[in-house]
Amino acid sequence: MHKDFQQLVEWSLSEYSSLPWRQNRNLYTTLVSEIMLQQTTVGTVLNRYSDFLKTFPTLNELACATEEQLRHAWQGLGYYRRAANLHKAAISLNKEGFPESEEHLKNIPGIGPYTASAILAIGMDKPALAVDGNLKRVLSRYFLMETPYEKGLDDEIRALITDKNFHSILTESGPRKINEALMDLGRTVCRVKNPLCLTCPLSKNCKSLKAGNQEELPVRLKKTQKLIPLKLARFICKDDDNILLYKKIKGEWLENQWELPTAIVECEDEKLKQYPRFKADISSSKPVKTGITKYKIENFPITSCKTEIVENIPSYKNRELKYFKLNELPLLSTASEKVLRKLRIL
Repeated sequence: MHKDFQQLVEWSLSEYSSLPWRQNRNLYTTLVSEIMLQQTTVGTVLNRYSDFLKTFPTLNELACATEEQLRHAWQGLGYYRRAANLHKAAISLNKEGFPESEEHLKNIPGIGPYTASAILAIGMDKPALAVDGNLKRVLSRYFLMETPYEKGLDDEIRALITDKNFHSILTESGPRKINEALMDLGRTVCRVKNPLCLTCPLSKNCKSLKAGNQEELPVRLKKTQKLIPLKLARFICKDDDNILLYKKIKGEWLENQWELPTAIVECEDEKLKQYPRFKADISSSKPVKTGITKYKIENFPITSCKTEIVENIPSYKNRELKYFKLNELPLLSTASEKVLRKLRIL
């Protein structure tokens, strides 16, 4: 087992040691990168990480940032709640410093169990496992853990820390290197579907590979929720190099972000009140696909103007509508950004 994980670390270092958040690492950059990487691809973070640190090079500067400054720096990363959590954590840690235990880290506002263990293992190089989807998949397959994902798999994986053999692997190779190598493997090789077992550095002693059930692990009890189709009109109102946006309010998806004026064209869920309903002609528009919560969304760009929107969709009379220069946009919703990029406006 020791040799397997040594090979895993060597593979990870040869393939992914150049990732920018693994260079000149400190606790602050670990905090930033680990929160950025949650629910986001490595490629997306690569595009934003360095610029974010140029804007906020220190914990103190991030703690002192305004909400608008933070939103602008976070643009393109999506899931803005993570940015809000990062800001909360920065404010607290800037006053009190980084505690050196997982339990104390979890008490910091904005830091959950995963981020706490990641700071400990990756930032401080102390024995811990940052249990995300990648680690659960890799370790459940390697050790043939059949505990359901929803009923204790996290605890079973964290309990490996108390296993004498695994603890010695962590200490010999280093918790940081082991955690990062497991993340790399889960992201690129030990995939949910069609894992690349023939090229996996852990394949020799992977118990699920020997049993032939690697794609069945980790065990999931929850049935896949059927997504509800949702067709949205996204109104494109341009005035020279300005674009019309409106601000999301409390109780709506993506609260306080800015978005293209939007209307529901078609949805079988009559209870959905996130947007007004409007029978827009989408027949000549090619959709941009996105998703949120339980909805499978098709976004149809439609050229319009502010006057038409306000006259045809009464609810926009009471909304904050504003033109922004394309080179000075506020934090946009991910869907709006995708639509504008698809149209090559951004």
